[in-house]
Amino acid sequence: MYVEADHAEPSSLKERRKKQVNNKLRELRKAKGMAMLELFAKSGVALNTIIAIEKYGYNPTANMKSRLAEALGLSVADIWPQ
Repeated sequence: MYVEADHAEPSSLKERRKKQVNNKLRELRKAKGMAMLELFAKSGVALNTIIAIEKYGYNPTANMKSRLAEALGLSVADIWPQ
């Protein structure tokens, strides 16, 4: 018998926090009126990586975090608080 996988939201606190933190990049980018392509151009971080961070919860390297924050005129801590 075939059973379809449940695609519910992550239930663990860590997964929910990860999603919230990565959504903050999108929130802050939009608040600055910046499109993904503009963030890509200013930061040098690949567009696919930006999409993965915002949409799928990819955890970027420290170097990428720094480049994204600088492109937005923010600190890394503004986007990824500890």
